[in-house]
Amino acid sequence: MDTTIIGNGITETTGVNPAYLLAEVYDNGVDTVSALLTPNYYASMTSMPQLTFDYENKILYAVYSAISPGFVNADEENYRHIWFRFSDDYGVTWSPYQDLTGDIFHLFTECVYPSVSSNVTDKVHIIYQSDNYIGGSNRPDPPAHVHVDNDMVYLSVNTVVGINESQEQLLKVNQIFPNPANSIASITIHVDKPLTAEIGLLNILGQQVLQSTRNFGYVGEHLIQLKIDNLDAGIYFVKVQTGKQSVTKKIIIE
Repeated sequence: MDTTIIGNGITETTGVNPAYLLAEVYDNGVDTVSALLTPNYYASMTSMPQLTFDYENKILYAVYSAISPGFVNADEENYRHIWFRFSDDYGVTWSPYQDLTGDIFHLFTECVYPSVSSNVTDKVHIIYQSDNYIGGSNRPDPPAHVHVDNDMVYLSVNTVVGINESQEQLLKVNQIFPNPANSIASITIHVDKPLTAEIGLLNILGQQVLQSTRNFGYVGEHLIQLKIDNLDAGIYFVKVQTGKQSVTKKIIIE
């Protein structure tokens, strides 16, 4: 895990080579860490690691909680999410970072204390604790917030066979530009076969504010444009769906 210390709103990086880290704060190329919470979990920016091993397929899975750029509260403090990686060479190399709670339903959710079952079936079984407040109610002094109800959430992730199948998608959203945008948003979409897709724009409440149907008649990259000059400024999500497959990307409208 990384060793960045959180305290008094200051980060101190010890200089660990990222090549040797199982987990570090994911750079999505759009958002940065907005603020570091002084009332913290007495842990680093990525922490609370859990490991489990699929003995049949020889796959090692890692789950952890990490500060997640792009997900902030009203005080511009970053929420923590549950993140996931796997290794098929006993930890020598790892798969790309995957935010398991990065959908629109977790925009304002703190996800911590993951616990992973040692029994891996066709899925990796996880439970974690969540609420809508950053930090804890027990420490430090004074605590980050008052006592509130927390949810214990069950989450399952397909094992590597399932992951590989889900990644063989028929379409990919390669780029949204400009981002942030203020009048026209251009989206490049790659399809692996001719298909029809639904293009939607969702606000942070999950409400669809724009929708269209597009026919992609050939394999390769396609450019579509969305007229957004009549929308309020804020965070939105472009959703492209064909059949049961969908891809969601964040866009900021100024």
